[in-house]
Amino acid sequence: MGPKQNVACEWFETVWNKHDSRAIHRLATPDMVSHGPDGSHRSPADFETFHRALVAAIPDMHVDVRHCAEGRDMVAVQWVARGTHTGVADGKCAEGWDDYDAAELMRQLGAAV
Repeated sequence: MGPKQNVACEWFETVWNKHDSRAIHRLATPDMVSHGPDGSHRSPADFETFHRALVAAIPDMHVDVRHCAEGRDMVAVQWVARGTHTGVADGKCAEGWDDYDAAELMRQLGAAV
């Protein structure tokens, strides 16, 4: 398989861009573990719940896969997601979670890292 022709890229296109939560169980093994940036772990069923909530909060989300690198039994994907968050209560933010590459931000700003 070449770049953007593997299961990881199909995951981003089908699960995220087509908002197809049923594809999670088709593309993942039953014992798949999804590791979150906060150290959390999700089973396919847990990931489906997370997916539905995120798509409901960001209905126009689109993921652009920039690069795929394949090894023997691993695929690394660099991706960028864009969308509009609609999850507010009474016109106010109810909760927020941020995860970003602070070192890259500092590099882009020209700060010493």
